[in-house]
Amino acid sequence: LEAKAGAEESLVTSGHSVVAARLRARFTGPSGWASERMAGLSGYFALCELAKQVENDWPSTQAALFALQQSIIHANDLVITSTCDPSSQSEVHAALRSFVDSLPASPPSITEAWGARLPLENEAILVPTQVNYVGKGTNLFTEAGYDYNGSAAVVTGYLGKTHLWNAVRVSGGAYGAFCSFDPFTGAFAQYSYRDPNLSNTVKAYDGSAGFLRSVQLTEGDLHKAIVATIGDVDSYQLPDAKGRTATKRYLHGITDEYRQARRDEILGTTVKDFRSLADAIEAAQAKGVVSVVAGEQSVQECQAEFGFKTYSPLSAS
Repeated sequence: LEAKAGAEESLVTSGHSVVAARLRARFTGPSGWASERMAGLSGYFALCELAKQVENDWPSTQAALFALQQSIIHANDLVITSTCDPSSQSEVHAALRSFVDSLPASPPSITEAWGARLPLENEAILVPTQVNYVGKGTNLFTEAGYDYNGSAAVVTGYLGKTHLWNAVRVSGGAYGAFCSFDPFTGAFAQYSYRDPNLSNTVKAYDGSAGFLRSVQLTEGDLHKAIVATIGDVDSYQLPDAKGRTATKRYLHGITDEYRQARRDEILGTTVKDFRSLADAIEAAQAKGVVSVVAGEQSVQECQAEFGFKTYSPLSAS
């Protein structure tokens, strides 16, 4: 019930995160789909159902939870990262070995395949709010044939700080606007935070390609954008953050050589790279999906334009 209450609060106060998860579930493959099933809108619906099952049939619910525990907690294919002082390494590793040895050796067989992604349809998640969280996403690899280059990090960073900031935040009145581009899956999305608009914000997103194609960049503008991006890539990290980063790089197969190649691409960004990403965004735009967390009136006003499939999650509680 505590998790359910927290999810309900997030629907209203952190709608941009809900929208981001829904778009990732459409454009990043099984990983985004699974994350949304566990911690997104689908996860919230599952919590609502679980609360009912706990109340009405605890023995069956307990058995299902135990089966889930067995499928997750086992020694096979386990990856553990330890971040510690070299003098403590032997002691820490011994403790970890003892822990691993206490786990079951293998999970039970799993026959159900994971779904690849959510349906590619515009959607509106209705909540009691006077502001909206508006997102639009697509996949630049599959829909535009874009080959990822480190310069894309520079371009998307510049897009968020200029066009989206001015069109969605300054002119549109939203509290925030930003974009993301996943270098591993090709998922590209633009979002707004606490936004009084809906249709006009999507129009601003659709104008991003034209902005990147026509923007006149001075040498100073380009230099600032590159420096800002490199600062994010090589930012200072505390030990716990270093451990998390090392784990992610291991799981993604990111080598030092890969990182240096991307760094070189960032440092070598040119105006041509802005135009190249603009072409990809424009080519994939028609296959984009709009996802919003919004009030009912805002959705009704735009229903004819977007043909939203609507969800009313708080009524499910």
